[in-house]
Amino acid sequence: MARKLNLKDYISDDTLDLSVNDLQEVPVKEIAAFPKVTSLDLSNNKLTTLSKSFSISLTHLVKLDLARNELRELPKNFGCLVNLKHLDLYKNKIETLPLSFANLKNLRWLDMKDNPLEPHWHHFVGPCLNAQDCKAAAKNVVNIAGMMNEEISTEVLRTQAKQKQIEENEIKEQAKKKEKQKEKKKRKNAAKLAEVSPKDVIENGSISEVETYIPESAEHNELHVKNNIQSTIGGKLRKVISGLVWSVIYCLVVFTLALLLLKLVNEPTHNRIMLRLNKYAQSAVAHLPGSFRLSWHKFSTRLLNNIKYASQYTVTVWQILYKSFLNGYAFLISDPSVDVWLNMIIDSFLTLYIRICELFNMFFSTIKLIPVS
Repeated sequence: MARKLNLKDYISDDTLDLSVNDLQEVPVKEIAAFPKVTSLDLSNNKLTTLSKSFSISLTHLVKLDLARNELRELPKNFGCLVNLKHLDLYKNKIETLPLSFANLKNLRWLDMKDNPLEPHWHHFVGPCLNAQDCKAAAKNVVNIAGMMNEEISTEVLRTQAKQKQIEENEIKEQAKKKEKQKEKKKRKNAAKLAEVSPKDVIENGSISEVETYIPESAEHNELHVKNNIQSTIGGKLRKVISGLVWSVIYCLVVFTLALLLLKLVNEPTHNRIMLRLNKYAQSAVAHLPGSFRLSWHKFSTRLLNNIKYASQYTVTVWQILYKSFLNGYAFLISDPSVDVWLNMIIDSFLTLYIRICELFNMFFSTIKLIPVS
């Protein structure tokens, strides 16, 4: 059972220092009783999790130190700590951060060294080696969490719109089926009326007007023409889009191969070009919407890593092939037995060539001697 602490003994001005107390859970209710405490130090304890009430009850905190604990995650409502400016999570076991970090608009300092963060979070957090890195980490995490929230909201709206479109299409499809059934009934009635012969009408003693069915051929033809035009335009549009996509892919492949060859020929120039391309890409991406910017960042990071890996692999392969070629060439030059074999093969080919030429000469000479009748 955890020992009960007298928090008054640990308060100094606006700071509550509960570090190095072997705490396994935070006494949230007791801490909330001191609203003037704006700095809370919980470092060097054995905390594995924070309760949901932690973020709701301690919104007055400005500085929070959770370093050197065993936290695996933060509560999803961690963003309720809207007044937080300084957050230390050094040396925990946190892999990901809640998207409610987007609400921490006042956060100015964040240290997340020695945490097994997922790759994309690790990229945005950075190394946190000095105060400048920690300030940048706070800004980046809040911005990225905001962009992720926007992207999720956009995706939800897109899904709802798709669902609505599907429902509307189903209603239209049902209306079309009903219309087809009505049309089918009309045609059946017209066929029955057409079966009534003039003889039957005369035998009845009077000539009555027989209702006949006139198919709406003009409307049908017009609809058929419209469908043909739409399908033709759609086919041409698909061809244009396909051509553009393949052109872009072809240009990217050629550009990538050119960069690889440039790395083999002149590596400093290759590095300068890559730096300039990276600079242009960053300036262009800065003007894009938040959700698109995040998607582009993931794509470009993955693409650059693949290009880097491919270039390294290509250079290694070419080096191996070049060394193999040099070794083979040196072996051919240095080994006298190989030289003898090469001379024998060349002599054999020359002899065979001479024999074939002699055979052809005899053949054509024989043809010339045959008399023409």
